[in-house]
Amino acid sequence: MIKRLLTNPLFYLLAPVFVSALVWSVPGTSNQLRGFDQRAEGSFEGWVLLCCFYLVAATLVWIGFRLGVMAGPSERLVEAASTERFDRRFSLTLTVFATIGVLYSVYLVQQQTNIFDALSATQGNQLKESIGGSAGIATLRYTAAIAAPVALYVWRFRHGRASLAIWNVLLLVMSALFSSRLSFIMAVVVLIFIVITLRRDIKFKAVPLALAGAAIFGALVAFNYYRNAGFYENLGITDPVSMNFYQVAAYLGAPFQASLGVADGIANGGFTKSVDVVSAAAIVVPTFLRPERFGSFGSFDNFVQVAPNLTTNSAFADTYADYGWWGLFYVLATVFLASALAGYASRFRSLVIVAGAVVAYGLAEMWRIFLFPQGLVLYLLIAVLAATLFGLIGSSPRVDARIVTKGSYQLAR
Repeated sequence: MIKRLLTNPLFYLLAPVFVSALVWSVPGTSNQLRGFDQRAEGSFEGWVLLCCFYLVAATLVWIGFRLGVMAGPSERLVEAASTERFDRRFSLTLTVFATIGVLYSVYLVQQQTNIFDALSATQGNQLKESIGGSAGIATLRYTAAIAAPVALYVWRFRHGRASLAIWNVLLLVMSALFSSRLSFIMAVVVLIFIVITLRRDIKFKAVPLALAGAAIFGALVAFNYYRNAGFYENLGITDPVSMNFYQVAAYLGAPFQASLGVADGIANGGFTKSVDVVSAAAIVVPTFLRPERFGSFGSFDNFVQVAPNLTTNSAFADTYADYGWWGLFYVLATVFLASALAGYASRFRSLVIVAGAVVAYGLAEMWRIFLFPQGLVLYLLIAVLAATLFGLIGSSPRVDARIVTKGSYQLAR
């Protein structure tokens, strides 16, 4: 049951929304610690509108995924991508991309600030600012979010090298310090997705799961402390665990606050945004192709209060405020197409399914940000395509004598 749930795209779309709503409903307000001083009213009409939006999104995700599964790759292609040689070459390609990106990022940061001084002063955000946000070689550092889980899987299940897995984990840690802890979270999502999808017979034990959970929690606490300790210390909070708690509370609760407030404004007729179908298409233009000022820049400040330092406050709210109803239409259309891609990738029995994991992560972020036109997601999908093409070069089912039959897979020895 749990395994099927964790490979279902609907779970990734809806589960974060429910969690965000649950955290938002916890009593208490604080602009700095909860992300808002005044709670959204939450009228009946607003709740209905917001629920309808996610219901339509969920329906399109389901239909898109089913169509992708039906389209599916040919059996010959699936067979060619099912060898150990393919998986190892796939992993190596991603490792090369991640290594170039992370090492180049280290070079850029070191030109402007001392990395160890910034970390010891708990000013980790300076590292990200030193790299900048424009597309370039440093963008390749994001590959670590998928290269690390892929390398761990290949090492554990496909006779890969432990040294390569360790190196990729180190790259992931450095990437998370330079970018955000979300790289680490994405890597965890991808690893779970890969293992559950490709190793359906695997059984999880309580003790290893508990240890893994504790390790992930500890890593998130550490990342947050080195990046934001100064902010919380100014508020009188000195405990790293408490800092992480308030960070998570604001991070999870504020997007639902924005969504519900905007839904209220739309439902009562006070918030109208008129954008034509052509102008609204700006929302699906890849971010690295956009000029500095592009499209419409709306605001929902008059309808709901959210802390100004929080910038990813709901895909629903931000899209409507900038591009109106047509913007939401384009968001839903993109979600449909992305789900079709995930369905197509799910037909593979190899690491090509990482493309589906990237889509799943994009769906999991829908509660707070429309991630699909972002350079991060598009680049990772391109990286998966490049790794797939390189993996197919010279790959043959005869390498590991794999016999593939429809609906089942048998390894011939």
